[in-house]
Amino acid sequence: MPIFVILAAVFGFLVFLILKPEFRVMALLIAAPVVALLTWYFWASEAETDLAYERIAPDEVTIDLTDLEVVGNRIILNGRAVNGSGTWRLREVTVLMRALDCPTEESTTAECLITGEATALFRPDIPAGQARSFRAAFLFDHIATATGIPKFDWEITATRATQ
Repeated sequence: MPIFVILAAVFGFLVFLILKPEFRVMALLIAAPVVALLTWYFWASEAETDLAYERIAPDEVTIDLTDLEVVGNRIILNGRAVNGSGTWRLREVTVLMRALDCPTEESTTAECLITGEATALFRPDIPAGQARSFRAAFLFDHIATATGIPKFDWEITATRATQ
């Protein structure tokens, strides 16, 4: 919608310049600062978006008290996320989950075969130094059948934070 409004304003401005040639100089003097302000605004907001994904490192977020629900080819991860940052509010967490086929119950992740991967994003909105419950659903489209012990492991791959 905002793009439509901007395009409509530009179109109206051009029509005004064509129909009222006596106002062209004044119109251009008004348009120049407006274009400069819009350019600065979009440039600054793009930089802010990039910074939001760099403020909290994935290792500053802890996921604990977890519980897995298996519903067909969906895995639902319930748990608690802890924001380890002392400054920033955690808005978004991206988690990569792997389905594993392990030879024994005691097998380490390195000894297991990865049979599927899925990514989920959840938005916990956690102030600095606090914790919140979350629920994230992972959809495994093509997961191989486990021949040993099925296990799951996950890691945080990205975060987004604001003040």
